[in-house]
Amino acid sequence: MRRYTWFVKAALSHPTRRFWLIAGIIVLVVVLAAAVLAARWALDPLLLRTLAESRLSVALGQPVRIGTVHVSFLPKPSVYGTDIVVGGTARAGASSLDIHAIRLHPRLSTIFSRPIVIDRVDIEGLALNAVRDATGKWILPLPAGAPASATADTGAARLDVAEVVLRDGRLTIADGRPDRGATRLTPIEKIDATVRHADALTRLEGLTASVGRSKVTGSGSVGADGLRLTLRWTDLRAADLPLIFALVGTNAPPGLSVEGKNPLTLDLRVDATGQVSASGRLAADRAALGTLAVTSFESPIARVGNRLTAYPMAFRAYSGVAGGRLTANVASSPVSWALDGSLQHVDIDRFLSANTTAGGKVSGTGTLDARLRGTSRAPIARTVEGTLVVAIANGTIRDFPLLSAVLSALKLGSGGDRDLRFQTLAATFNVANERGTTSDLIARTGEMTMTAAGTIGFNQTLAMRGTVAFSPARSDAFVHSIRELSALKNSAGEIEVPFAVAGSLAAPQFSIDVAGLARRGLQNEIKRRLGDRLKDLFKKKK
Repeated sequence: MRRYTWFVKAALSHPTRRFWLIAGIIVLVVVLAAAVLAARWALDPLLLRTLAESRLSVALGQPVRIGTVHVSFLPKPSVYGTDIVVGGTARAGASSLDIHAIRLHPRLSTIFSRPIVIDRVDIEGLALNAVRDATGKWILPLPAGAPASATADTGAARLDVAEVVLRDGRLTIADGRPDRGATRLTPIEKIDATVRHADALTRLEGLTASVGRSKVTGSGSVGADGLRLTLRWTDLRAADLPLIFALVGTNAPPGLSVEGKNPLTLDLRVDATGQVSASGRLAADRAALGTLAVTSFESPIARVGNRLTAYPMAFRAYSGVAGGRLTANVASSPVSWALDGSLQHVDIDRFLSANTTAGGKVSGTGTLDARLRGTSRAPIARTVEGTLVVAIANGTIRDFPLLSAVLSALKLGSGGDRDLRFQTLAATFNVANERGTTSDLIARTGEMTMTAAGTIGFNQTLAMRGTVAFSPARSDAFVHSIRELSALKNSAGEIEVPFAVAGSLAAPQFSIDVAGLARRGLQNEIKRRLGDRLKDLFKKKK
């Protein structure tokens, strides 16, 4: 740098040298200006506009007009076209193609010769604007084939088709279904891809894009037969799930989230009639639906017609393993769904603590078999119906002093445990109206069996009636303390005590049917005495 500074100072300090330096600069400027003018003349923007219009018309299958053409020389010579019209005048509510700009990069060695060769074409800001009609089908601006006058070559220039590049493209969907309020979404944006055209099909290769803030890679194609996109998510944010569900034609369930590396692959197809189909695979490290959280979730997913299916599902939750099938009718509003699944070896306390207000009330290791259905209308719990089969082993219902209430009614004191410990507990619940109804609840301990029927609300409310039956050995011990209790034994030698429970699981209220006990005791005493009299009569006859 010092050497060049010294040279300039030396040149400027001598009049002759200063003259030649200024003259040289002027000549250089003139040469550069002449080169620019020559390059501008050689590039012939009007010729290249015709070439670009012709090539785009071939690729898109509909006429393309470029309104304004500019020549740019930095960072290297190129021709830049704007004010682009594809197809014709857009109609309100109709599908369309928009292009923000097109840039042609000529091969430098051919600028001053003929034919000019265009090495690469950049299509900037292409927007594929689809419309979802009232039936849920997509209306796409599909190419019907190249216009008859379109050609990719002229005598003075030709286009290298292998180097057409799409930059900053996007897919938008205008929802025309009456119940969706004319919403407009852009589920895929920032699309970059290499575009190739062959056999009336435009292919997108090396595709990268964004779905919200989530990144995707893949490929695609557009032709007279429809649209196809094969996408792979490298990450997936919960806020972006509505955009993914919009792609397959439905709404995301409230409270759904999916996390993990490469969690989703999706192959989306829209045929020439607008019918949407999709297939793929969900493989998430973590997923959640509201408070229900699972890990290691894996399932193929598919949409055929109006049915979206995840099957077979496999995941882990609350120390247990699960599997099943989830289906949804995406044509209904709100979306209706059905679940057929099983969760085994689950930690019941963890499950209830995470998903209900009954945390810390029931423990044990259980199996849950669900046949449930509902809709996506929030809150989802209000719409749930179906059957839930529960089986729990080696558990406890805390602060559920049933035994204490029974012993008190039998005048055996009130020393029973406030917790109900059991070896097994099982029930089948019919679920509807935010509560479960059962007629076959049964809990077994070493010395007692409880059976019950009634309802348990999602808010923990209880309304049940049942019977406690003590084992013959425990019943004999009771009779040894109070002989009158022998009248309460059934034919198996078990003392049976009817009960009712109301209130809530957090604060249960027990009542024992004392009058029923007295009636049963009297009935049993009468039966006993009649039996004794009959025995005496038979003895006399003999």
